[in-house]
Amino acid sequence: LAVLTFTLPGMPLIYNGQESRLTRRLAFFEKDPIAWKTYELGEFYAGLVALKHKHPALAAGQYGAPVKLLDSPADVVAFERRQGADVVTVAVNLSAQPQVWQGHALKPWGWWLA
Repeated sequence: LAVLTFTLPGMPLIYNGQESRLTRRLAFFEKDPIAWKTYELGEFYAGLVALKHKHPALAAGQYGAPVKLLDSPADVVAFERRQGADVVTVAVNLSAQPQVWQGHALKPWGWWLA
């Protein structure tokens, strides 16, 4: 779902601990330290941030491109965002089963970006 958060319109948020797979809810308005173990998803989120900054079509608000839904199987959401020459195509498998979209193999809960 993080791929959708970074490629659909709007401003994505990364919560404290998300990049290290924190499995508990943090307390609000109280000191609640995070016991950092690893940054297992650090490169994944850094890549999504870089993707968002690289493509004008993924900009937030009035500056980004609208979403054009593409034909896809029931368990796959696929769309395109196009702004001038900048085009981003996204396909995300929302199921626990492998899927194929336009010749691209999508692992369970996997995605394809171009």
